[in-house]
Amino acid sequence: MYDEWRRARTSPGLAGLVDAPLTAHAYEVAALQNTAEGEQLRKQVGQGRVYYLPALSFAGALPTFGPYFRVDSRYWKNPANAKQLLDGIAWARNAEAAVQVEGPRYLIANAAELAPNGSRGRRTTVHLVNYNTNRTPAENITVSCRNPKNSRVASVRLYSPDFSDKRQPEVTTRGGSSVFRIPLVKTYTVAEVEWA
Repeated sequence: MYDEWRRARTSPGLAGLVDAPLTAHAYEVAALQNTAEGEQLRKQVGQGRVYYLPALSFAGALPTFGPYFRVDSRYWKNPANAKQLLDGIAWARNAEAAVQVEGPRYLIANAAELAPNGSRGRRTTVHLVNYNTNRTPAENITVSCRNPKNSRVASVRLYSPDFSDKRQPEVTTRGGSSVFRIPLVKTYTVAEVEWA
């Protein structure tokens, strides 16, 4: 809807993928606060899929907007329509997720695939952050990584500022995935899965 200078586009950047109306007749220099309206969209485009959700709905009161405003842990929460967003992503993906993490709602996970580098092979890293660290640790987290084609797990290592040694959890295979458990995430933990 906007360009890199925050000017409203005369034609949306996703035109053809998302059937949204034009946002402006000419460039509008002032970006006004507005609310996105409309329905979610699921669309098959060629061999791919497009999922469009007009807005994420914040669950609760937003901070008062101004030149300086504080965004603290009171606002670190899932949007009210988080399930709608996750269902749409699952539909667009049209396949099982490469990494799945089961844990409490305040545990955030991010996964990345790393190509072979020098003597190190292909790896998957899973970063876990406990956003409730002042109150309680996240316990008994289950991580499931889909095995890449013609690959198996060579090793899994856990790294964290919360413990001084490298830990290697036990790995089991379920279907085409490798599954391991992380007993505790106090603040931050990285799981590194190396494939052979």
